[in-house]
Amino acid sequence: MKRIRCAGMLVPAIALATAAFAQPDARQTGKQPPPATTSASGAPQYHARASGQVSIGELAPDFELDGSNGKPVKLSSQRGHWVLLVFGDRKESLLALRDVYPSLDSAGVELVGVCAEKAYILVDYAKKSGLPYLMLADVSREISELYGLYDAEARTVVPGYLILDPDGNIRMTLLGQRLPAADLARLAIYVSTRT
Repeated sequence: MKRIRCAGMLVPAIALATAAFAQPDARQTGKQPPPATTSASGAPQYHARASGQVSIGELAPDFELDGSNGKPVKLSSQRGHWVLLVFGDRKESLLALRDVYPSLDSAGVELVGVCAEKAYILVDYAKKSGLPYLMLADVSREISELYGLYDAEARTVVPGYLILDPDGNIRMTLLGQRLPAADLARLAIYVSTRT
């Protein structure tokens, strides 16, 4: 499940460094390309389906989860801002982002983490750790599965990063692979300032 997808821009050097994690093509896997649809002119249109219900250039599937702020939060409430949506299995996997939060915040990129923890645990953890960004409780792992990041065999949420534009459209994904927090921040800032 290692893949990086990007729409409407040249991929920066940092993303090229992660290209080793890109999804193999149909010749390597024997799998067919994503299903085609037709446009009004009848020409086939292929969608860059990253995983689950997630496609580059489409509106990110909306959801509502309890947040580390003690309130339910809808993803769509973040519209109007660039959003770095980060998935991880446990709250500790999102802690490294604390160090890069100031650079994301100053660039106007909202950071939202989603992990398979209970809301009251996230509220307490955010207070004790001094986390300035929002973490959302995906206890059932349904949202992680919706985004194609739940590994049912291992019963875990695999790492995933999505960059959403201010309209809530998915501009880039890196799914199934960890990326150092500093590199992730540089990539999110690059995407948000180049498009």
